Amino acid sequence: MKQRVPRATPVQRPTATTWLPPEQRDPAWYLFHKLFLCRVQAIQTVSIEAMREYGTPTSGDPDFDKQMQNERVDRALTIAQMVEYWEAGVTIGVVDQKDTKTIYELITDHLNVWKNKLEYDLNIRNAPIDELVKLDKFANTVYRHAKYQFPEDYVESILHRKLSGAMRVPRGQLLKPVAPQVTTINAEVSQEPEGKTYPERVSMADAFTRGRLNGPANIRWK
Repeated sequence: MKQRVPRATPVQRPTATTWLPPEQRDPAWYLFHKLFLCRVQAIQTVSIEAMREYGTPTSGDPDFDKQMQNERVDRALTIAQMVEYWEAGVTIGVVDQKDTKTIYELITDHLNVWKNKLEYDLNIRNAPIDELVKLDKFANTVYRHAKYQFPEDYVESILHRKLSGAMRVPRGQLLKPVAPQVTTINAEVSQEPEGKTYPERVSMADAFTRGRLNGPANIRWK
């Protein structure tokens, strides 16, 4: 028996022929091809084509069927896929909390590349401004959880460094590993740790909108 189930537009899987040696990878490569273990609702992982062809399983009990469809399952997602789910309002859980820091750093690296292009490259055309602003907003969401993974002296430096360069932490300054736990990146952080204050993230959206160029944005974050 087929059921009609409301769902977001499914994200596309990355192709399998995009491997590059590490020295050839630019920041955009990591957004589209590096995978992170996440949790999303089971119904969101089924393509529209598959639902049209096969429908969805049913037990005959509508309440139980809804519970099965809303069950969160593990899936490997790229950052680009996470952004699409996030924009559609789908709840995304990152299985290992430490990954929020890596996700935030990779997004920031990519945004800084585009910020510098818009500031210094006079020949840049068709910059994907809207996509960059959306990615910057997603970075704000991730930062609310990632900031707890940074060393204290690094977090304090955010206020002074502003947008001057890539926000990467030297390997020797990383925090000690913490036990993995699922982090729902859509969720607000209810309370800061006692005795600590973390600065707000400095958004790059203004830098992108100031650099908005005429013409269609026919490239996507690259």
